[in-house]
Amino acid sequence: MDMERGKNSKENVLVVVAIDFGTTYSGWAYSFRKEYKENHTNIKTKGGWKNFDGQATEKIPTVALFTPEDKFHSFGYEAENKYAELVDEEQSTGWKYFKRFKMALLSDDTKQFGHQQRELVTGKISRHQKLKDVNGKKLPSLTVVSECLNFLKNDFLKALKEKVNFVEMKDIHWVITVPAIWSDEAKAFMRLAANQSLAYEPEAAAIYCRDIIIQKKTDGEDYSMSSLDPGEKFLVLDCGGGTVDITGYTIEEGNKLIELFPPTGGPWGGTEVDKQFQDLIVEIFGKEVWHMFEKSCVHNSLELMRRFEGRKKVFGENDEDKVRIQCPGELFEQYKSKTGLDFQLELGVKKVRDKLVFPTQIMKDLFQKPLNAIIDSVRKLLTNLK
Repeated sequence: MDMERGKNSKENVLVVVAIDFGTTYSGWAYSFRKEYKENHTNIKTKGGWKNFDGQATEKIPTVALFTPEDKFHSFGYEAENKYAELVDEEQSTGWKYFKRFKMALLSDDTKQFGHQQRELVTGKISRHQKLKDVNGKKLPSLTVVSECLNFLKNDFLKALKEKVNFVEMKDIHWVITVPAIWSDEAKAFMRLAANQSLAYEPEAAAIYCRDIIIQKKTDGEDYSMSSLDPGEKFLVLDCGGGTVDITGYTIEEGNKLIELFPPTGGPWGGTEVDKQFQDLIVEIFGKEVWHMFEKSCVHNSLELMRRFEGRKKVFGENDEDKVRIQCPGELFEQYKSKTGLDFQLELGVKKVRDKLVFPTQIMKDLFQKPLNAIIDSVRKLLTNLK
C-alpha cells in the first residue's frame, strides 16, 4: 500500500485524511489545510455508503473478500453480498471471507495500566501472523489489513478527484486512527500495514471537542458543553465496535490538553451487544437450527443482523414496551424442519406474522454486560481522580 507523503512535510500538505479502520465499520474523513486554518471543525466525510438496498450508512462494514487465488476481491457491502451470492450458488469453495477480524489481530491479555486492570488486545504481531476467515481458511494478517486500508485510500482518492484535480499524493498527509488501549506491538503492526501516522481515537476526539468549543465561542454561538477553562478536567469515552477507550484531560493555559492518566478501557463496544443478541437468537431457536440457517442463508442472516443494528441505534428513544424485528422466513422454516413445530414463543419472544417481538426488558439486558463494564471503569477513574 503506497501512502507516501513525498517531500512535503505534514505542515505544508494541502489535505489531511484520516482513515477509521474499525472492528465493525470503517470510513474516512478529510480536511483541506486552508479551510482547517479558518475553522478547525470544518471536516468532511464521504456522506453515505450505499448498501444493496439503496440505504446510506455513515460507514461501511469492515468485511473483506478474497478469491481462491488469494487475491483481494472486494470490501464492505460489495464483499458481503458477493459472498452471500457465492454461498447461495454453492460456489464459495476456496473464497476467503473476513469479518470483524480487527480484535482477532492480537491475543487477549490483561495488563496493569494506570489505576486499574484492563482487558485488552496486546499480543505480539509479526508480519507472518495469519488471520482465519469465517470458515477457518487463513491469509497473512498483513495482507488482509493492507488491502482493506488500500480500498479505503482508493475510495477517498476517487471521491477527491471528483471535487478537485490539483491534489497529488505528495500533497496528502494520511492518518490512521487506532484504539488508545492498543499495545505498541499493535500500533507497529498497523504502521507496517499502512506506513503512516497513527492517531489515538479518543485523543483526536478530545482535540475536536476542544476546537469546536473554541470555534463556537469565537463565533458567538450557543454551546452546551463546558467552556473548558484552564484547570477544568474532562473524560472522553470513545465507544467503538470492538473497544471502549477512555482518556482524561485537563485544560492548561493556551488551550493545551494534558493527559490525566494513561489510556484505558476494554472490549465493551457494540460488537458485544451484537454477540449478546446472536446468543439470544441461538438460545431461542437452538444451536443446530441457527448454524444451519447461518450457513445456508448467508444473505438472510446478514439481513437479520442489519435489522438488529438498525433497532439497536434507536432503542430507548421511544417508550415502547415491545421491540419488533423482521425475521427471515427461512429461520422459521429451519426451526419447523428440526422440531416439527411452528415457532410460536420461546423465552418470552414470540412470532407475530414475519416478526420476532421482544419484550423491552429482554432488549435492555443485551446492553447490560458492556454497560456495567463501562460504568465500573468510569467510576473507578473518577474515584482515583478526586
